[in-house]
Amino acid sequence: MTNDAVSSYPTSSWADWVPMRLVGRDAAEWLNGQCTQAVAAVPAAPCLETGFCDERGRVWAFGFLTVRSGEVVLALDRSRVGRFEQTVEERVILEDVRLEKLDGVVARLAPEPDPAAVLAVPAGRWWLSLSTSGAAESAVDRDAAEIALGWPGAAEFAQAPLVQELGPEFLSRAVSFSKGCYVGQEIVARVQSRGRVHRRWVALTVSKPLAAGATVLAASGREAAVLRQGRLPDDRWICSALLSIEDAVPGQIVTVKSGERVLESSIAVPGRIDLP
Repeated sequence: MTNDAVSSYPTSSWADWVPMRLVGRDAAEWLNGQCTQAVAAVPAAPCLETGFCDERGRVWAFGFLTVRSGEVVLALDRSRVGRFEQTVEERVILEDVRLEKLDGVVARLAPEPDPAAVLAVPAGRWWLSLSTSGAAESAVDRDAAEIALGWPGAAEFAQAPLVQELGPEFLSRAVSFSKGCYVGQEIVARVQSRGRVHRRWVALTVSKPLAAGATVLAASGREAAVLRQGRLPDDRWICSALLSIEDAVPGQIVTVKSGERVLESSIAVPGRIDLP
């Protein structure tokens, strides 16, 4: 393992999960019209996953939310916060909605939830806790964990994916098809009714870290860029890519090319991978 290989892809930090509070009598209803999740259906705990789309149905953010004591607590990656703040500024007209940052909160992935967490996200046998107590230390690399758990990030959003391109786990956990209108909902519903997209987000595990510009070569001869990578606790590496839908067959063997190195991997579904 070389430092160059490890540093070739930007790495994400758990500290970049930013919790916010939406307050006001219209907060939950307003947010319901902005995100893919049915906000009114969120239980007090734990929180749920959600996505945010633009008018073309392209996903630009992923996060977690819960409704508690008449307010909405929402967590987004730091790279998405500015756009969300702009969304609030532009789309809150007459509604009683105010956005507040929660200072001094750190994120930590651990086997047990933090009882004092403002958000506690179930993640298989793990919990992502955003809390004002404890240190922002996690046993698992953030990029590796998010690919395995099916949580898309900035690298995936840069490819402007449709909701359905993020795969079945994202659809089942972060999208409501019965909640009514939200930004991008018409496109999301139209694509769902047609039942077909051109790409699919996939995960691949390899034995070595990948250098910048790594690609995935499918049996069809089509290539796709590796989007991000992370190190798993068992010292394997996991990476993500958006493959042609014809190539994105779970279990299919593909070739991962990284500089002079050629590795083989089988396609897996993000969100259906056991995180060691």
